[in-house]
Amino acid sequence: MQGFGLQIKPAGNNCNLRCKYCYAAPFAKSCIKIMPLDILETAIRKNLAFQGSVFFSWHGGEPLLAGIDFFKKAVEFIDKYKNSEHIVTNMVQTNATLITPEFARFFKDNDITVSVSIDGPEFLHNLNRVDHVGIGSFSNVMRGVKYLRDVGLQPPVIATITQDSIKYGKEIFDFLVASGFTDIKFSPVYDSCSDNFSVSSDDWFYFLKDVLHAWFEHADTSVKVREIDEVVAWLSNKTMNLCSSKHSCLSWISIDPDGNIYPCEYLRSEMPYGNILDMDLADVYKTASYARFKKLFLHKPEKCQKCRFWDLCGNGCPATRVKDGLMTHDGVYVYCEERIKLYNELKTILES
Repeated sequence: MQGFGLQIKPAGNNCNLRCKYCYAAPFAKSCIKIMPLDILETAIRKNLAFQGSVFFSWHGGEPLLAGIDFFKKAVEFIDKYKNSEHIVTNMVQTNATLITPEFARFFKDNDITVSVSIDGPEFLHNLNRVDHVGIGSFSNVMRGVKYLRDVGLQPPVIATITQDSIKYGKEIFDFLVASGFTDIKFSPVYDSCSDNFSVSSDDWFYFLKDVLHAWFEHADTSVKVREIDEVVAWLSNKTMNLCSSKHSCLSWISIDPDGNIYPCEYLRSEMPYGNILDMDLADVYKTASYARFKKLFLHKPEKCQKCRFWDLCGNGCPATRVKDGLMTHDGVYVYCEERIKLYNELKTILES
């Protein structure tokens, strides 16, 4: 039986920042609930009992709101329940503002990958990634990155792209590389309904086209860009292990501070699986919600039936599909055309 990658949200969607484009902004609270230790221990114990290769993704909101003692207990529980055959990987996704020298040393000592969020140069980052009083977070983020590097950690980076930054593909790439990042990911805002943040498929293609050409100009294969790596894999008729691709979405689950289990934060209210205190992970496969999620995940619209990339793409994430201008699970992946155009752009460059 296939196992799960486990996304644990210690503080739920709560965060110390108030990024203007964040889907979770309505959930920000002054009183933050942290996952109780009995739920944390149960989640870790049941995951290790279920599978031999275990990936823990500590996510949010901002997971470091849970504090360093919470993460020390997590490592303690992992050591308590793992055996010699387990392969355990931990990754924290953080806005980096709460990283201290103590946190950095803890991550280093326990072999925990730390991925940080930076939207580009200071003038772009500070447009939207602000604190509760509207002050840009750039300097605090870079301070956290420095603490990580002081102990020898080289964090991956993810940059959220909006209409504010869509025209700055080369500038953002050049800044991130000049700042020492070699593992880069970009994430477009796609579901902004009441503002002007959302990025269209055409805009997303032109952004990534600029990044692609900047990457070739940089000529350093040690610099990895997720969105470029994906289409490079397609050239070899392979797919990457991404939640927006066909082969991994069904093998992820998220657990909130109350122990509730669901496919991901975007589908939390629609398809709850149950609670980790009441069920084993193997029971997830038996739920009606999982059956429904699998059915819609594998839904193949007419356009996809005719597409040669179906086996590689799988119509992307069910939460990011559009039909007749509306978000709907039985639609087509919102960045379908971007993927095809970027593939053709890369193919043309390599053949020229």
